[in-house]
Amino acid sequence: MTADGNPCRKIGPEGFTILELLVAMVLTVFGVLGFTGLLKVIGNVEAENIWETKALFCAQERMEELKFAFLTENGSTTEGEEIVAEGSYTGMRREWTTGKSEVFEGLLEIHVGCAYPWKGGMETVEVSTLVCLEE
Repeated sequence: MTADGNPCRKIGPEGFTILELLVAMVLTVFGVLGFTGLLKVIGNVEAENIWETKALFCAQERMEELKFAFLTENGSTTEGEEIVAEGSYTGMRREWTTGKSEVFEGLLEIHVGCAYPWKGGMETVEVSTLVCLEE
Protein backbone atom coordinates (compact mmCIF):
# COMPACT_ATOMS: atom_id res chain seq x y z
CA MET A 1 0.00 0.00 0.00
CA THR A 2 1.32 3.46 -0.83
CA ALA A 3 1.59 6.43 1.54
CA ASP A 4 -1.63 7.97 0.23
CA GLY A 5 -3.63 4.78 1.01
CA ASN A 6 -3.94 3.60 -2.62
CA PRO A 7 -3.35 -0.19 -2.89
CA CYS A 8 -2.24 0.12 -6.53
CA ARG A 9 1.16 1.57 -7.25
CA LYS A 10 2.24 2.76 -10.67
CA ILE A 11 5.67 1.53 -11.60
CA GLY A 12 6.29 3.32 -14.87
CA PRO A 13 4.60 5.00 -17.80
CA GLU A 14 1.38 3.45 -19.05
CA GLY A 15 1.38 1.22 -22.14
CA PHE A 16 4.02 -0.85 -23.92
CA THR A 17 7.11 0.22 -25.78
CA ILE A 18 7.76 -0.69 -29.41
CA LEU A 19 10.51 -3.08 -28.29
CA GLU A 20 8.16 -4.93 -25.97
CA LEU A 21 5.60 -5.25 -28.75
CA LEU A 22 8.23 -6.59 -31.18
CA VAL A 23 9.44 -9.17 -28.67
CA ALA A 24 5.85 -10.26 -27.98
CA MET A 25 5.14 -10.55 -31.72
CA VAL A 26 8.31 -12.60 -32.35
CA LEU A 27 7.47 -14.96 -29.50
CA THR A 28 3.92 -15.35 -30.81
CA VAL A 29 5.17 -16.10 -34.34
CA PHE A 30 7.59 -18.76 -33.02
CA GLY A 31 4.77 -20.29 -31.00
CA VAL A 32 2.44 -20.45 -33.99
CA LEU A 33 5.19 -21.91 -36.23
CA GLY A 34 6.01 -24.50 -33.61
CA PHE A 35 2.37 -25.46 -33.30
CA THR A 36 1.96 -25.88 -37.07
CA GLY A 37 5.10 -28.04 -37.15
CA LEU A 38 3.65 -30.15 -34.36
CA LEU A 39 0.42 -30.58 -36.34
CA LYS A 40 2.42 -31.85 -39.32
CA VAL A 41 4.26 -34.39 -37.15
CA ILE A 42 0.97 -35.54 -35.63
CA GLY A 43 -0.49 -35.95 -39.13
CA ASN A 44 2.47 -38.11 -40.23
CA VAL A 45 2.22 -40.30 -37.14
CA GLU A 46 -1.51 -40.71 -37.70
CA ALA A 47 -0.99 -41.66 -41.37
CA GLU A 48 1.63 -44.26 -40.43
CA ASN A 49 -0.65 -45.68 -37.74
CA ILE A 50 -3.44 -46.08 -40.30
CA TRP A 51 -1.12 -47.98 -42.67
CA GLU A 52 0.23 -50.09 -39.83
CA THR A 53 -3.28 -51.00 -38.66
CA LYS A 54 -4.31 -51.97 -42.20
CA ALA A 55 -1.18 -54.14 -42.52
CA LEU A 56 -1.93 -55.80 -39.19
CA PHE A 57 -5.46 -56.66 -40.34
CA CYS A 58 -4.05 -57.87 -43.67
CA ALA A 59 -1.64 -60.25 -41.90
CA GLN A 60 -4.29 -61.37 -39.40
CA GLU A 61 -6.69 -62.16 -42.23
CA ARG A 62 -4.14 -64.43 -43.94
CA MET A 63 -3.26 -66.09 -40.63
CA GLU A 64 -6.91 -66.92 -39.99
CA GLU A 65 -7.17 -68.42 -43.50
CA LEU A 66 -4.10 -70.59 -42.84
CA LYS A 67 -5.39 -71.69 -39.42
CA PHE A 68 -8.72 -72.66 -40.93
CA ALA A 69 -7.02 -74.58 -43.74
CA PHE A 70 -4.89 -76.58 -41.30
CA LEU A 71 -7.73 -77.21 -38.86
CA THR A 72 -9.93 -78.56 -41.68
CA GLU A 73 -6.95 -80.63 -42.95
CA ASN A 74 -6.85 -78.77 -46.26
CA GLY A 75 -3.59 -77.00 -45.47
CA SER A 76 -0.50 -78.11 -47.31
CA THR A 77 1.26 -74.84 -48.08
CA THR A 78 4.33 -74.31 -45.89
CA GLU A 79 5.26 -70.90 -47.21
CA GLY A 80 4.08 -68.36 -49.71
CA GLU A 81 4.00 -64.79 -50.86
CA GLU A 82 1.41 -62.67 -52.59
CA ILE A 83 0.75 -59.08 -53.50
CA VAL A 84 -2.83 -58.14 -52.68
CA ALA A 85 -4.50 -56.96 -55.88
CA GLU A 86 -7.87 -55.75 -54.61
CA GLY A 87 -9.78 -54.60 -51.57
CA SER A 88 -8.61 -52.54 -48.62
CA TYR A 89 -5.10 -54.02 -48.73
CA THR A 90 -4.32 -53.31 -52.40
CA GLY A 91 -0.58 -53.13 -53.01
CA MET A 92 0.44 -54.75 -49.74
CA ARG A 93 2.76 -57.76 -49.85
CA ARG A 94 1.98 -60.77 -47.64
CA GLU A 95 4.49 -63.49 -46.81
CA TRP A 96 3.86 -66.51 -44.62
CA THR A 97 5.54 -69.63 -43.33
CA THR A 98 4.09 -72.61 -41.53
CA GLY A 99 5.78 -75.58 -39.96
CA LYS A 100 5.89 -77.83 -36.94
CA SER A 101 7.12 -76.03 -33.86
CA GLU A 102 10.70 -76.76 -32.89
CA VAL A 103 9.98 -75.78 -29.29
CA PHE A 104 6.58 -77.31 -28.62
CA GLU A 105 5.70 -80.83 -29.80
CA GLY A 106 2.38 -81.25 -31.57
CA LEU A 107 1.99 -77.58 -32.42
CA LEU A 108 2.06 -75.81 -35.76
CA GLU A 109 3.75 -72.40 -35.97
CA ILE A 110 2.29 -69.86 -38.37
CA HIS A 111 4.14 -66.61 -39.15
CA VAL A 112 2.62 -63.97 -41.41
CA GLY A 113 4.16 -60.66 -42.43
CA CYS A 114 2.46 -57.89 -44.34
CA ALA A 115 4.49 -55.06 -45.89
CA TYR A 116 3.04 -51.63 -46.67
CA PRO A 117 4.56 -48.68 -48.56
CA TRP A 118 5.96 -45.92 -46.35
CA LYS A 119 8.25 -43.01 -47.24
CA GLY A 120 9.67 -44.56 -50.39
CA GLY A 121 10.26 -47.99 -48.82
CA MET A 122 8.32 -50.85 -47.32
CA GLU A 123 7.57 -51.35 -43.63
CA THR A 124 6.52 -54.76 -42.34
CA VAL A 125 4.13 -55.89 -39.63
CA GLU A 126 4.45 -59.50 -38.47
CA VAL A 127 2.11 -61.75 -36.49
CA SER A 128 2.60 -65.32 -35.26
CA THR A 129 0.50 -68.00 -33.65
CA LEU A 130 0.55 -71.65 -32.61
CA VAL A 131 -2.08 -74.20 -33.64
CA CYS A 132 -2.58 -77.58 -31.98
CA LEU A 133 -2.27 -80.36 -34.56
CA GLU A 134 -3.28 -83.27 -32.33
CA GLU A 135 -6.58 -83.79 -30.59
